[in-house]
Amino acid sequence: QLTIYMSKFQDAKAFKAKVFGSKVEDYLWVAAEVAATGDSAEVAADRFITLYSALTSAFGKAEEIRIFARNEIQAATKIEDVRSVKMLAVAELRKLVKQ
Repeated sequence: QLTIYMSKFQDAKAFKAKVFGSKVEDYLWVAAEVAATGDSAEVAADRFITLYSALTSAFGKAEEIRIFARNEIQAATKIEDVRSVKMLAVAELRKLVKQ
């Protein structure tokens, strides 16, 4: 799924910069979105850029949680500490998903 979002993002950026000219048909993902939704190419491209930015932001936050949990687990000296970190990490990831 991430690969598809990356492709859509790159296509949208190329469309905005008119890398392949101004014909929407020259931008596969943007053209498909326009055909499916009836939105303008500008709106479709902006949507792809916004969605990709939100997705990568969420992945960045998830990675921060993962690294924190890994470091805390490696430093833990008791199983209770490991469980505590696990519960905290899961709670933080659940908050992230709800955003």
